[in-house]
Amino acid sequence: MLADTLQNSRTLCDLSFYPDDYKSAVLLVRKLSPSFSANYTLLSMRLSKRRELGADWFTVADVVRRNFSLVTRAAHFVAGTRHKYCAAAAELVHFNPGLVTKVQELASVDEGEAVLRIKNSLKSFSELDEFMRMAGVVKESVACHRRDDGQTQLVDLGRDCWLCIRQYLKVGDILDPQ
Repeated sequence: MLADTLQNSRTLCDLSFYPDDYKSAVLLVRKLSPSFSANYTLLSMRLSKRRELGADWFTVADVVRRNFSLVTRAAHFVAGTRHKYCAAAAELVHFNPGLVTKVQELASVDEGEAVLRIKNSLKSFSELDEFMRMAGVVKESVACHRRDDGQTQLVDLGRDCWLCIRQYLKVGDILDPQ
């Protein structure tokens, strides 16, 4: 039951689990390990006798490390660092309560202001040109050569159509140039 809660929670950021029976910790880690990579919320996990938990512990610990790194990069994006990898992190963990805390620490603001800054930072690259600049696709703005067949091109899409597409397209989906 605890493993299912951890897998599905979008609010639990920190877990300390010190059962009297060490086998409970082993079972928890073993149950989490196969699909825990889908968790983007947990930022800290402390368990008893980690050395004895085996390879499954490393899988879980790597996810926790990844999440902490993503929240840190996302907070830097919110604070003004406009790098693609920071924007990609913000898209992945914008819902994480730990991001609000990290933004509060970095910017010395209250919770309400931190939430507002996160929301505004995500909006800052929601439009076509801003998104394509952030993703490194264009330097200034999107422009297409006119087609002879009159087919609709990306720049011809209305804002509503672009925002529908944008729901499924993340900065991290755009590959870096070789």
